[in-house]
Amino acid sequence: MLPLHLSSSSIAATVFIPASDNAFTKERFELGKKLFYDPILSRDSTISCGTCHQQSKAFSDGLAIS
Repeated sequence: MLPLHLSSSSIAATVFIPASDNAFTKERFELGKKLFYDPILSRDSTISCGTCHQQSKAFSDGLAIS
């Protein structure tokens, strides 16, 4: 869940992380994993990215044509 002071509409417009300050960290990994499997990011909060992009299928849906 996003911190209360952020909204999904304000993120793209205000948050910028320069590439030089974008080091891989355990905290960023955990955040990415949490967001990837969190259904609240979908339109109706019922499906996460991980629902279709399955780790066991190299993060694809496993279909020849999607």
